Amino acid sequence: MNFHCTKCAGCCTKENFAAIPSERIPDPIRFRENGNCVHLTTEKLCAVYDSRPYLCNIGEMFERPDLLKGYGKPGNVLFSYITAIKRDKGEDAKKEWFKFTSGQCNELIQIKSLGDEFLIDLNKQYKGEQK
Repeated sequence: MNFHCTKCAGCCTKENFAAIPSERIPDPIRFRENGNCVHLTTEKLCAVYDSRPYLCNIGEMFERPDLLKGYGKPGNVLFSYITAIKRDKGEDAKKEWFKFTSGQCNELIQIKSLGDEFLIDLNKQYKGEQK
Protein backbone atom coordinates (compact mmCIF):
# COMPACT_ATOMS: atom_id res chain seq x y z
CA MET A 1 0.00 0.00 0.00
CA ASN A 2 1.23 3.45 -0.93
CA PHE A 3 0.11 6.90 0.07
CA HIS A 4 -2.11 8.42 -2.63
CA CYS A 5 -0.78 11.89 -3.49
CA THR A 6 -2.88 13.96 -5.89
CA LYS A 7 -0.01 16.39 -6.59
CA CYS A 8 -1.79 19.52 -5.38
CA ALA A 9 1.54 20.81 -3.93
CA GLY A 10 -0.35 22.19 -0.95
CA CYS A 11 2.04 20.62 1.51
CA CYS A 12 5.18 21.76 -0.35
CA THR A 13 5.21 25.22 1.20
CA LYS A 14 7.03 26.92 4.04
CA GLU A 15 3.81 27.58 5.97
CA ASN A 16 3.30 23.83 6.43
CA PHE A 17 6.58 23.64 8.31
CA ALA A 18 5.84 26.70 10.47
CA ALA A 19 5.18 24.69 13.64
CA ILE A 20 8.60 23.03 13.43
CA PRO A 21 11.50 25.04 14.86
CA SER A 22 13.50 26.31 11.84
CA GLU A 23 16.76 24.85 13.15
CA ARG A 24 15.12 21.42 13.09
CA ILE A 25 14.04 21.53 9.43
CA PRO A 26 16.58 19.35 7.60
CA ASP A 27 18.94 20.83 5.00
CA PRO A 28 17.27 19.43 1.89
CA ILE A 29 14.07 21.33 2.72
CA ARG A 30 14.52 24.95 1.68
CA PHE A 31 12.06 27.44 0.30
CA ARG A 32 11.94 30.02 -2.48
CA GLU A 33 10.84 33.61 -1.88
CA ASN A 34 7.26 32.63 -2.87
CA GLY A 35 7.23 30.06 -0.03
CA ASN A 36 7.37 26.95 -2.23
CA CYS A 37 9.94 24.23 -1.66
CA VAL A 38 13.00 24.60 -3.89
CA HIS A 39 12.44 21.03 -5.12
CA LEU A 40 8.90 21.68 -6.34
CA THR A 41 8.80 21.73 -10.15
CA THR A 42 6.44 23.79 -12.30
CA GLU A 43 4.49 20.54 -12.89
CA LYS A 44 3.89 20.33 -9.11
CA LEU A 45 6.21 17.35 -8.78
CA CYS A 46 9.11 16.80 -6.41
CA ALA A 47 12.45 16.96 -8.20
CA VAL A 48 14.03 14.78 -5.48
CA TYR A 49 11.06 12.46 -4.89
CA ASP A 50 13.06 9.21 -4.72
CA SER A 51 15.41 10.70 -2.13
CA ARG A 52 13.00 13.22 -0.56
CA PRO A 53 13.54 14.26 3.04
CA TYR A 54 11.98 12.28 5.86
CA LEU A 55 9.42 15.00 6.66
CA CYS A 56 8.11 14.74 3.09
CA ASN A 57 7.72 10.95 3.14
CA ILE A 58 4.47 9.75 4.72
CA GLY A 59 5.46 6.08 4.33
CA GLU A 60 8.86 6.58 5.95
CA MET A 61 7.24 8.40 8.88
CA PHE A 62 5.09 5.33 9.48
CA GLU A 63 8.07 2.97 9.26
CA ARG A 64 10.37 5.10 11.46
CA PRO A 65 8.17 7.22 13.75
CA ASP A 66 10.94 7.53 16.34
CA LEU A 67 12.58 10.13 14.09
CA LEU A 68 9.54 12.40 14.53
CA LYS A 69 10.47 13.04 18.15
CA GLY A 70 13.13 15.51 17.02
CA TYR A 71 10.60 17.87 15.41
CA GLY A 72 9.02 19.54 18.42
CA LYS A 73 5.37 19.27 19.45
CA PRO A 74 3.98 18.39 15.96
CA GLY A 75 6.48 15.55 15.68
CA ASN A 76 5.67 14.26 19.16
CA VAL A 77 1.94 14.25 18.39
CA LEU A 78 2.48 12.28 15.16
CA PHE A 79 4.87 9.89 16.92
CA SER A 80 2.21 9.19 19.56
CA TYR A 81 -0.50 8.71 16.92
CA ILE A 82 1.55 6.28 14.81
CA THR A 83 2.63 4.34 17.88
CA ALA A 84 -1.01 4.04 19.01
CA ILE A 85 -2.36 2.88 15.63
CA LYS A 86 0.45 0.34 15.29
CA ARG A 87 -0.52 -1.00 18.69
CA ASP A 88 -4.29 -0.89 18.16
CA LYS A 89 -4.80 -1.58 14.44
CA GLY A 90 -2.29 -4.35 13.78
CA GLU A 91 -2.14 -5.20 10.08
CA ASP A 92 -4.48 -2.30 9.26
CA ALA A 93 -2.19 0.28 10.89
CA LYS A 94 -0.53 1.54 7.71
CA LYS A 95 -3.89 1.83 5.95
CA GLU A 96 -5.21 3.80 8.93
CA TRP A 97 -2.15 6.10 8.84
CA PHE A 98 -2.57 6.76 5.12
CA LYS A 99 -6.29 7.38 5.58
CA PHE A 100 -5.57 9.83 8.41
CA THR A 101 -2.92 11.71 6.44
CA SER A 102 -5.15 11.75 3.34
CA GLY A 103 -7.87 13.35 5.45
CA GLN A 104 -5.33 15.97 6.56
CA CYS A 105 -4.45 16.57 2.90
CA ASN A 106 -8.11 17.06 2.05
CA GLU A 107 -8.44 19.66 4.81
CA LEU A 108 -5.37 21.50 3.50
CA ILE A 109 -6.71 21.38 -0.07
CA GLN A 110 -9.99 22.90 1.09
CA ILE A 111 -8.39 25.54 3.33
CA LYS A 112 -6.09 26.66 0.52
CA SER A 113 -8.87 26.41 -2.11
CA LEU A 114 -6.65 24.32 -4.38
CA GLY A 115 -9.57 22.71 -6.19
CA ASP A 116 -11.85 19.74 -5.68
CA GLU A 117 -9.98 17.80 -8.37
CA PHE A 118 -7.16 17.32 -5.83
CA LEU A 119 -9.35 15.87 -3.08
CA ILE A 120 -8.68 12.26 -2.18
CA ASP A 121 -11.76 10.03 -2.24
CA LEU A 122 -11.23 8.27 1.08
CA ASN A 123 -13.99 5.72 0.45
CA LYS A 124 -12.52 4.73 -2.91
CA GLN A 125 -8.87 4.89 -1.89
CA TYR A 126 -9.24 3.10 1.44
CA LYS A 127 -11.99 0.56 0.80
CA GLY A 128 -13.37 -1.49 3.65
CA GLU A 129 -13.89 -0.87 7.30
CA GLN A 130 -10.97 -0.65 9.68
CA LYS A 131 -10.77 -3.49 12.19
